[in-house]
Amino acid sequence: MLYIITLGFDEKFAIRFLLRHGIKRDDKVLIILPDDLNNNQKVQNALNNILSLLDNLVKKENISILEVDVKDSVLTNVKKIKQKILESEENSIYANLSGGMRILILLVVSALLLLKNLDVRVEVEFENFEGYAEIPIKAFLVPENDRWVKILKSLYNGCGVRETAKNLGLSPATVSREVKKLQELGLVDKEFNLTESGKLYLELYE
Repeated sequence: MLYIITLGFDEKFAIRFLLRHGIKRDDKVLIILPDDLNNNQKVQNALNNILSLLDNLVKKENISILEVDVKDSVLTNVKKIKQKILESEENSIYANLSGGMRILILLVVSALLLLKNLDVRVEVEFENFEGYAEIPIKAFLVPENDRWVKILKSLYNGCGVRETAKNLGLSPATVSREVKKLQELGLVDKEFNLTESGKLYLELYE
């Protein structure tokens, strides 16, 4: 798992994020922040506090820091962030975008949207600390398809492939083929249950 943090003046959201999800020793962490680090003591202090926490949680070689010049072109920065994420070689990504400059957050979101073959989740914490919102990005990358919605709804209601085929007036072979595609898209798991992305997709387009 790769955990991504956008960092600004305050590290409290990042620390809550890491502790809440029970980061493991072999997990990786990517901290993304503006490149004027040496000129901003608040950001430096926030980074030092996070690194101090991580020192007891993950291997030192699994921690990466990416400084971004927000004055560069959007394309340059998005490509830079995407490449850094891909270098982790992790298929599951969890990004907390509760801290940092708005432009930095926008750049990270843009890069994450390009990672269509990875399991990407984004989290933003409420400023009053009363909770957070989590969004599986993959659900928004899959195009709307009426047949897929009907199949997902049927699977969600506990129907198997044959029963789904009968209910929808399709052949079992057709439904099996579509379910395989939904599995490849990350909306259905190997046991034919809807993933979190699949449930969100169904809510979006049902």
